[in-house]
Amino acid sequence: MEVQKRFKVKDEKLREVFDDVIRESVFEGSKAAAGKPVIILLGGQLAAGKSTALKNIREQNPGIVEIDPDSFRSQHPKYKEIMRECPDQMVQATSQAMQEWSRMCRDYAYDQGISVVVEGTFSNPQGPRSFAEKFAEPRSAVKGEEGVSHSGYKVEVVALATPEAQSRLDMVGRYLNSAPGRGRWNPTDAHDRIYNNIPETVSALEKSPSVHRVLVTNRQGDPLYENTRGGDGRLVGAARAAEALRVNRGDGGFPFGKREAEAWLASYSELSKQIVTRRELNSETAPSFLALHSDADKMAEVAYEGEEKQLAKHTWYQKVQKAVFMAGQRGVDNADLPSSPEEYFSATPADRTRYMEAMKAPKTVRRFAQSIVPPGLEGTNTPSLDGGRRNSGPQEGPDLEL
Repeated sequence: MEVQKRFKVKDEKLREVFDDVIRESVFEGSKAAAGKPVIILLGGQLAAGKSTALKNIREQNPGIVEIDPDSFRSQHPKYKEIMRECPDQMVQATSQAMQEWSRMCRDYAYDQGISVVVEGTFSNPQGPRSFAEKFAEPRSAVKGEEGVSHSGYKVEVVALATPEAQSRLDMVGRYLNSAPGRGRWNPTDAHDRIYNNIPETVSALEKSPSVHRVLVTNRQGDPLYENTRGGDGRLVGAARAAEALRVNRGDGGFPFGKREAEAWLASYSELSKQIVTRRELNSETAPSFLALHSDADKMAEVAYEGEEKQLAKHTWYQKVQKAVFMAGQRGVDNADLPSSPEEYFSATPADRTRYMEAMKAPKTVRRFAQSIVPPGLEGTNTPSLDGGRRNSGPQEGPDLEL
């Protein structure tokens, strides 16, 4: 890609930054493991909750060193230029440097016999499997060179079983909860692709002779599945880590209770408002919110079960919300859009007319306006959602029928 070529860092500079900055920041105060060193490969989709899992891993493995490749991106020599000129391409622009510094960290840890936990997304089996194979190999120190001898690492895998709808929401929340210009936007298609690929990676790792232990946990670190290799090198149990991962993250089902669904919907509502208020609803961000829009309807079925008025209100609000998301996707100025359904419904007729013109959905406005009356407005004269306008002739606009 063009941006990768433009911001590629030369080998000499990569080594200089590693030696002068990264090595010290990652390995300061660390030392070779007293016994057999351990490498833990921690994987999950974007916003799966690896930070919480890391805390548990550190508590259970005192002295273990964390290698977080994402944290290296800001060390790119042209990071400020990247964030100023093409912040939406920061990931691509810094990937080459990040990957090289991550490799240098792994090499250094292996040579020094330092126990490490390496974060990743498990988006494909090749990388994690190659790490496992390398670290499982014994190392003999060479006289005159830095490093220690060891009999190879104990290789462990921790896979996070986080529901797709939760991490998709939290990925957006992580961005919006950062200061403007500081967060990193990840598109929903990248999240979904990684999510779908993780079981294959987990399965490959469990079957690798280099891996000694596989653990599937939730965000809180509760063990949901465990399998180990015995002294003969064979798995103690059948290889079912991928199956356990799918079941525990709710693939094909809906792993949310009423309170969880209510909390999810509250966060969705707030984030939807924030993205418009910050004027950042656009062709890049809108697809993620449209995906969340679909998730929200499933959440509402659980959160508002047996509450017909609340479900009706949700449906009504969702029509406005979808129109806003689609308008943002088409490039409509966010300043012309209602920041929330509440703002739309509480607006004056003139402002509602202005909002509808901005959302540019004249073809569907009549069907939209003639659907259910918002809860609380039964028996009142509900104002037309197109501000009293009636259009003739073919019109273009997003379909608001859900």
